[in-house]
Formats: sequence, C-alpha cells, structure tokens
Amino acid sequence: MYGHRLLVDILWPPRHLRRERRFVALALIGAATLAASAKITLPLGAVPMSLQSLAVLMLGAVYGVRLSVASVALYVIVGVAGLPVFANATLATAGPQYLLGPTGGFLAGFALAAASVGRFAERGWDRSLPKLGAAMLIAHLALLAAGGVWLAFGAHLPNGGTGVGIERALAVLAPLLLGAAVKVAIAAVAVHAVRMRLDRSAQKARSYRVNTPAAPPPVP
Repeated sequence: MYGHRLLVDILWPPRHLRRERRFVALALIGAATLAASAKITLPLGAVPMSLQSLAVLMLGAVYGVRLSVASVALYVIVGVAGLPVFANATLATAGPQYLLGPTGGFLAGFALAAASVGRFAERGWDRSLPKLGAAMLIAHLALLAAGGVWLAFGAHLPNGGTGVGIERALAVLAPLLLGAAVKVAIAAVAVHAVRMRLDRSAQKARSYRVNTPAAPPPVP
C-alpha cells in the first residue's frame, strides 16, 4: 500500500484481531453502512439520490481498495439474496432482478468509485485536501458514468423496454451533479480532518516520548 497507513489501520490496528477476522468484521461494517445510507434518499426521477455515494467515497478513503470493494461486494450479495438493502427496495423488489433495473449500473459504479478513491488514499492523498477532493470527484464522476451508461442502454424498464436512451439518461443524471459536488466536498473535508487530527496526535505522542527523560536506574 505504498508505505502509507490508511485511516482504518490507525483506528483499528491489525494486531487487535486476527487478520482474516478483522477483514470480515470491517467488510460487514462497510456493507451495513452502505445499507443504512441507501435508506436516506431524495426522489429525483428514475434514479433516487441517496447518501450511498457519500458512504462509498468515505469507505474508499478510509478502507483502501480491498476492504472498500469487499464491502460493496458484500452489500450487493446481501441485496441479491433478497434482503431489501438497496435504495427504495422492498422484500418484493429486492433480489437479482434489482440489478437489471435503472439503478443497476450505479451499483457497479460503487465498486469502481471505492477502488479509485482507495487507490489514491493508499498513495497518501488523504493528507492533502485538494488531492483528496480531486480523487473523490473523479471517482464520483466515474460512478455517475457507469450508472448513466447502464440506464441509457441496458436497464430493464417496467414497460418491457431496454434502456431509456442517451438524452433521457443525461436528463436523469443532470440533477445529481449538484448533489455529487456537495457529497464530494463533505466526504473530502471529513476524511481529511480526521486524518490530520490523528496525524497531529501521533506527532505529539512521538515528540513527548523523545523529550521525556529516561527514568534513572534504581539505586542498589
């Protein structure tokens, strides 16, 4: 991971639990976060705008590539299994058929965005607010592009058709751009603030250890 410690490794160091168990536990937390964020939505036409992309960006920055993508994959698996964890999904609409609907491409975009932000975070971009913001913006645009392509050409529609066409897909995506910019700003500022706070705390701890004189040897 390019010699850079991710936030997750600072907040929950690997030594506190066996590596495999820790990975599974963190992936479960990530998937649960995505499921919870899916239920906070703003209805905007064919594609509801939820806080999921905000959660995806933050997971990528905190978890890195492997853990964030594993979280997205686990979330999708749970939804395909029939639990109503997707945005606007119910027990009747959850399942494999949800992936074929208008939002299926966005689910694929989640993994793409998480991996993208995670890769930049592993390179240390979470220590620079402009770099982290740029990484998250690129990732969010890739997410929207994946969702838009599927919506335009592959989505299975209630009327039996496939895809809404480029023009209508762009019309659906346009209202999401402002929300995307806001979520990128919130995610970047929040993650960077936590990163800087932890770095300052670690620096103070190191400085204290260096400046604290060693205890004198015991008198025989």
